[in-house]
Amino acid sequence: MRSPCRVRFSTFAPSRGWNATRSYNLSDGRYGLVEIKLGGKRAIEKGASALLKIAGKTDTGHMNPPSFFMGLSGTNPHSFKGEDGVYVVPIGALKD
Repeated sequence: MRSPCRVRFSTFAPSRGWNATRSYNLSDGRYGLVEIKLGGKRAIEKGASALLKIAGKTDTGHMNPPSFFMGLSGTNPHSFKGEDGVYVVPIGALKD
């Protein structure tokens, strides 16, 4: 039986000018980056691009690469995983 992980939420904005709206950090060192976009498809694509850009520049000598990327959307009717590996999740899916 696995014990529950503690999660810490924070803003991910390294000094190099990258910015993902939120970083979800698990107690075991894994983390995911989430970009919140309330607009439509173009906004989500722009957010996904920004997240993947961060992945390419993460210094894996000092920290693990992100475990997942997610675009939190205000307009999508359903969740899906894009061809780029970024999960797109409607904000309504976070209730309950």
